[in-house]
Amino acid sequence: MESIEYFRPSTLDEALYFLKENGDRSRIIAGGTDLMISLREEKLNCDFLVDITHLDELKGISVRDAYIDIGPLTTHSELSESEIIKRDAPILAKAALSVGGVQIRNIGTVGGNIVNGSPAADTLPPIVVLEGVLTVKSATKTEEIGIENFYEAPYKPIIKNDEILTNIRIKKIENGERFLFEKLARRVSLAISRMSLAIVLKANEEKMIEKIKIACGSVTPTPVRIRSVENLLMGKIITEDLADKASILLGEEMVKTTGIRWSTAYKKPVIGNMLKRALFELIGF
Repeated sequence: MESIEYFRPSTLDEALYFLKENGDRSRIIAGGTDLMISLREEKLNCDFLVDITHLDELKGISVRDAYIDIGPLTTHSELSESEIIKRDAPILAKAALSVGGVQIRNIGTVGGNIVNGSPAADTLPPIVVLEGVLTVKSATKTEEIGIENFYEAPYKPIIKNDEILTNIRIKKIENGERFLFEKLARRVSLAISRMSLAIVLKANEEKMIEKIKIACGSVTPTPVRIRSVENLLMGKIITEDLADKASILLGEEMVKTTGIRWSTAYKKPVIGNMLKRALFELIGF
């Protein structure tokens, strides 16, 4: 690995100005849990590492009306332990707790999880169903982007080399809404997700769906809601037959977006069964 210069800006503005001049030759480092591996394996070349870990402007969790603002330097441990997140967005707290081991959770950041853009990222499906909006800044402009529009392809966010993710805004879980996050991996802990499922729904006493949002990890190339399945279930009373149709449709949507792959024979029925089981659990079938 060739020599790389290290730059530690004192403020966010200083970081943005540096990236304006050197963005094409720079990479931002926060937790570095993915970046350092890429550099060590010589999959990524750069002249500068811009260390933003100490910038207070990019830290913290706060509530404003029906929304929660999360600084991108918030670690997975901080997410999983935050009283605000546990109270108002517990689905995200559960997902954050499933990331890696304690060491990774203590240093890895939610902003890094987002910008890295892995289809298997544990925090992304919950952020999708919580209708996440990302604030991205450069030295000359500020832009807000819905998380579903933040990726061109796996590992390819639309954020530019002179920009920094500065805020993540999500919706609070509302009264009456139920939620579920489930992760399937090769082992119980310290494992990359093979599939994950995030659901937020609201059902009435007759078990009719009044509101539903579904997103999956490692099933679609980029994090998106599965609206065809949502539309199938919306306004209907959950029965075993309807849950079966929804599970089949989810598998078909996976194949439609990813094509037939070596893992399809396994993933297609399993993700469908995960959805069916989740629906039954959430509505008390």
